[in-house]
Amino acid sequence: MAFQLKPFLLGLAVALSGQSVSAQTFEEHYASVRGWDVVSLHDQGQFVGCGMSRPDDGGFDFALYYGFGDWEILVPTSARAQSDVTIDMDLDRMSEVVIGKSDGMIASALVAASWVNAIANGRTLTVYLEGWTHEIPLTGTTAAILKVEECVGGGGQQPRTSARASTSSSTSSRPSIVQQPVESDAARMGVNCPAYGAFRSPDSQDWGDVEFVNYVDHAVTIYWIDLNGHNVEMASLLPGQNIKISSNAGHHFIIKDFDATCFGGVWTLGLGENYIEIRG
Repeated sequence: MAFQLKPFLLGLAVALSGQSVSAQTFEEHYASVRGWDVVSLHDQGQFVGCGMSRPDDGGFDFALYYGFGDWEILVPTSARAQSDVTIDMDLDRMSEVVIGKSDGMIASALVAASWVNAIANGRTLTVYLEGWTHEIPLTGTTAAILKVEECVGGGGQQPRTSARASTSSSTSSRPSIVQQPVESDAARMGVNCPAYGAFRSPDSQDWGDVEFVNYVDHAVTIYWIDLNGHNVEMASLLPGQNIKISSNAGHHFIIKDFDATCFGGVWTLGLGENYIEIRG
């Protein structure tokens, strides 16, 4: 049983905010990316969060909601309203049991940011629920989760521009200056790094997955440069480790170490599969 975010996420969002559901509660379409629909949620004119779900195809699926600093996972359930639901999950080397609350059709439960990151980078999520085992493909989750984070970061408002980096000398094609966050590791730009905000990933829907492999002798951190020019931490790799990330062609990444040194400058993904070796 798959489902749409509305109306359950709306009720969840206002409940988390401590408000009551009103006639002015509504959702707005924010984006469609890699098979996922992302919406912003509002109550009485106030933004209360963003969520992601896939169109209903008749199969068991899940949704994610992000608001007020917490992530929630939502799964279909037949449990009675207001009852607790045990959601047992496996993904790669991770296992977790969370307790959700049912509304009679959907159960929601808080999940840690580490689980959201694992969902973004995983292949299949296995959910054991009410005596059944459900294998859920995670295609496109990286792009959808990044869209949800972008949605929340912008208060549910679409970015005004999604300017592509350009080699043109025309000042009209250059992106506007991005204010660098204060005391942020993500914003520290050292040797071989571009100026903060000099690049912005385009609003592209073209497939461009990537595998990063760390061949340097110390840990590095991978950052996606979002549509507004901000660095978004994606993963940290110890020496010899690798990670695969679902993304989009044309999107930009940087790879930094503890000293904020960038390896390879700015990496721009091509169409299809990309392979990036991180070397000193």
